[in-house]
Amino acid sequence: MSIKTLSTADFKKGVSGVYLLNPSMAQELLDSQNGNRVLRENWALEIAGDIERQAWIYNGDSLKVDSHRHLIDGQHRCMAVTVVGKAIPTRIEFGIADEAMFTFDTNRTRTYSDMLHMQHETNSSNLAAATRLLWMYQIMALKNLDTPDKYSYRATKAQLQNTLETNPKIRESVAYVACHPVAMRLATPRCAAAAHYLAARINKEIADRAVDQLDSGAGLTVDSPIYVLRERLNTYIGTRGDKLHWSSKFALVIKALKAELAGTRMKVLRWSEGEKFPQFDEK
Repeated sequence: MSIKTLSTADFKKGVSGVYLLNPSMAQELLDSQNGNRVLRENWALEIAGDIERQAWIYNGDSLKVDSHRHLIDGQHRCMAVTVVGKAIPTRIEFGIADEAMFTFDTNRTRTYSDMLHMQHETNSSNLAAATRLLWMYQIMALKNLDTPDKYSYRATKAQLQNTLETNPKIRESVAYVACHPVAMRLATPRCAAAAHYLAARINKEIADRAVDQLDSGAGLTVDSPIYVLRERLNTYIGTRGDKLHWSSKFALVIKALKAELAGTRMKVLRWSEGEKFPQFDEK
């Protein structure tokens, strides 16, 4: 079915329907605004990235224009179209009451975890968190970044789903870690699962044993990387909760697992902001 490209004449007529929104009309809609929420550039760029990768899907959500022909909802999609320079199909509702804009976006946005739950994935919350961490790890490696906190890279649901589809065995790591409550408490489910998955790609036996020992503490010597990691993480678990940021925790877990894989002994384990974020040495 062909979709009519929105024109200035269509905009002036104000007939609601599904249109193909091209960059010039997207800009015209943006210029029509007369009071809207602050545009979040990062969110617009995320949508633009999905459009560029052909991962953006029309889901029935509409752009909304009031009775005075002012765009009152949908500025991020319009901005994304102008950034990428490609048209997208979208529904446009005309004649919305001015005061209705204060009722938009009051429902909780569906998260990637919600999406996985709807797909009947097991441990959907932990799987979503571990997949997001894996995506961030890959972005840091690709862009040669150090501390993830300093960068505003945010994954879209499409990017996370692609990460899961290209790394399906992370499900096994999430399930394996879920059977080790102490390891999850010390390292958090997402850090433990993502690090286990990355290490298991090199040597699954060592990765499994590391999680087992992090959980139980059995069979460890004082110069074992997992012993040092366990002691280090334990210092941050207190009555007021975990005080170590996830990025530092993930870096420490990776460093310890790298040492285990290399058969290296250690007495001290540390990672500080400004130090290059550790990466596994995969062939």
